[in-house]
Amino acid sequence: DDVAKECEDFLGPKGYSAVLVSPPNEHVTGGNWWTRYQPVSYNLTSRSGNESQFIAMLQRCRAAGVGVYADAVLNHCAPLGGVGVAGSAF
Repeated sequence: DDVAKECEDFLGPKGYSAVLVSPPNEHVTGGNWWTRYQPVSYNLTSRSGNESQFIAMLQRCRAAGVGVYADAVLNHCAPLGGVGVAGSAF
């Protein structure tokens, strides 16, 4: 909801045309920024929320006149072993 709120309260009113969000797919657990760039599956669940929350954010930003660019990591998956934020083992 924080990105959608930013679109509605600041970006849209200030005339920004788009916002970039980190990859929305499941990643390794952890609080560092780079954990979002260590995917473990293509399930749309991340620290930012699940698929329905991602869709709601897109809709709210679009309604505020702000497009959304989603960063993506398609060329690798995390080399570590463990459990992702949505529970997938890797």
